[in-house]
Amino acid sequence: MYFEESQSSKHKNIFCIRTSVTIVCSFLIMLFGLGTQSIFGIFFAPILNELGWTRAMLSGAFSVSWIISGLMGIVMGALCDKYGSRGILTACGILLGAGFALMHQLASVWQFYLVYGVIIGIGISGIWVPVMSTIARNFVEKRSIVTAIAMTGSGIGSLAAPPVSNWLIANYDWRTAYFIIGITIFVVVTTSAQFVETGKRPIRIKTPEQSEAIRARGISLTHSLTTTQFWLLLIMVFCFGFCAYTVIVHLVPHALYIGINSSTAANILAVSGGVAIIGRLGLGAVSRRISNKAVCIIGFPLMAISSFGFIFTEDVGILFLLSALFGFGFGLGVIISPFVAEIFGLKSHGAILGIIVLGYSTGSAVGPLLAGNIFDIYNSYQLAFILNAAIACIGLLLSFLIKPILVPRE
Repeated sequence: MYFEESQSSKHKNIFCIRTSVTIVCSFLIMLFGLGTQSIFGIFFAPILNELGWTRAMLSGAFSVSWIISGLMGIVMGALCDKYGSRGILTACGILLGAGFALMHQLASVWQFYLVYGVIIGIGISGIWVPVMSTIARNFVEKRSIVTAIAMTGSGIGSLAAPPVSNWLIANYDWRTAYFIIGITIFVVVTTSAQFVETGKRPIRIKTPEQSEAIRARGISLTHSLTTTQFWLLLIMVFCFGFCAYTVIVHLVPHALYIGINSSTAANILAVSGGVAIIGRLGLGAVSRRISNKAVCIIGFPLMAISSFGFIFTEDVGILFLLSALFGFGFGLGVIISPFVAEIFGLKSHGAILGIIVLGYSTGSAVGPLLAGNIFDIYNSYQLAFILNAAIACIGLLLSFLIKPILVPRE
């Protein structure tokens, strides 16, 4: 009896350690791997001033990065299904850190597109999908909450990275700032990756047989592509990415254009990242207690209202408020991975999530590029923000049409 109790206690301790380490490492990877993606707009003006490129040219590299990320995310998802996430996170942490560090040597447009578009794009592709897919597999009971905790890392990164980047640029220069950020990403992400669970067996499942039963539940990637729900979810996530990164990339340039100083502009963007932390945790709880669809019904209207509001005010206080509304709405990203698991099951979760994230990445690429072109043509962001609000409304309408597929038990 004593031996059995000791063994039980030992297993509980191991479970607690594995759970805690996986959550902490996932948090850190999201913090440094994705949290720094919000700083692109902070570097906009310094690069424009030194190199004399157009806003469309700069936005184009960001767009290429997200397209590459989306396409490679499909590959990363499939590899996660087969091999687990640790090796993928390590390799992509190296690429992401190296890409940011290489921005230090930027001299021409083709280098910019190669480094930021391709290298950083591939690096990003191996962060979000592997972390989210690993959490979906490892945490069966409280998937939405753990997903929210991990994504809080990117929210804190979005809160801290803009003012830190602005400080680095002011005290050194934009090249040195990129180099420091790159080295930090390399060290933190690659180290944290070594302690993440592989995702091959759910942490809260007691036996290998139970684990395999849960992993087998669901439909195949091929089957999912034939369903209406897949395409509705893909387009909805496209709308989310479009709205999110149009604001993230162009809010600071917009603030600078209407006469706000760079430090305040960076803080306005940082507020959205800070409130996104609350949004992810709060909407993650809504997702668990009510539904993933309810999160969309809350998030998309907030993104539409804030986008529409940006064009009518130059008041700093109101801009901070609108940024906060946007940040809370941005928290709806917490439901993407759980939504995929809910609709399609876990059998091919990584591969399906990879394609769904391609929709997000494509939206994240098209939105900023289109907004940059609109500004270059009309010398104003007014039409860009109106379009952003309209796209958010389309995302809201699509969310009403999505419903779970009856997942077969194979």
